[in-house]
Amino acid sequence: MKKEKKEYQFTNTDDAISYINRYRKIHLFLCIVYIVLASVFGAGGFAMIIVGMIAFDNYLRFVFLGVGSFSFLILCTFFILASIKMPAKFRETFYRLFSLPSSKNKYQDFHFVDKKRRDYLFSHMAIPLSKSPDEDKYSFYEGKLEDTNFYSFLYMRIQKTQNVFTHAPTVDVAGRYLEFQVNTSYKTDIIIQNKHSLGYFKKIKLKDTFTTESVAFNDNYVIKTNDIYQAQLIITPTIINGINFLNDLYQGYCSACFKGNKVIVYFDKYQTGLKLTLSKRVDYQTLEDFSYEIQIPYQVYKALNLK
Repeated sequence: MKKEKKEYQFTNTDDAISYINRYRKIHLFLCIVYIVLASVFGAGGFAMIIVGMIAFDNYLRFVFLGVGSFSFLILCTFFILASIKMPAKFRETFYRLFSLPSSKNKYQDFHFVDKKRRDYLFSHMAIPLSKSPDEDKYSFYEGKLEDTNFYSFLYMRIQKTQNVFTHAPTVDVAGRYLEFQVNTSYKTDIIIQNKHSLGYFKKIKLKDTFTTESVAFNDNYVIKTNDIYQAQLIITPTIINGINFLNDLYQGYCSACFKGNKVIVYFDKYQTGLKLTLSKRVDYQTLEDFSYEIQIPYQVYKALNLK
């Protein structure tokens, strides 16, 4: 029988923060314990293998080799994998606990998706990834804005370290993919590619390149299509201003694509203050950063007027 996901209900935010911090401390403790146990069984097992090979030439050799191999290969591996799961379980619980409040009732049917659904969406992406995403699976969510379905996930993250000399606050950068299924069916495919894009996605082969009336926009973007006339009808000042707005809002490299009845927006290296680690306490600033992250689909939907 499939295990039901636990639902969380708290009367106020303080109670929820207290709960998630207790949960975080427990899993931090378990993570440390598992790492210590992995080290003990790994070192002990390896030592028994060496001793068995050198010191004995009778049945004790096989005992030492058998116990040592089990300790080194099985128990050490088990506790390493158990320690790796602790941060992931913490992030999953955090997302499940705070995702709906952070969305501020802007979405319908908003939820994080399971592996089967993720695999399906990955196989049907309008712009396939050129390599597998390096972010954790719990960053993958989907929902609905009015009549528009969407899904989104992180595909990269670069953690920045604080400058020891200036002690200036640091902000990590990440990559996020968003795909919207809209009511409009576009008559030609269009890709608006930021010239600083990092190339995480496979290139769409389109024959024509055209420019807009905005010199500043043309300096930062390359627009490709198979039908310039139809593209000019789609790439309106609203779209241009919307992409500029999103690029400025998230301080990243925003690109967009119009394909069939789908609109795709992805950000390379946008700024994010959200850091979910077992060693960092969850507070109101964490929730604010999470809300900022969760509301990216809404900001894209509003900026590009996707209806």
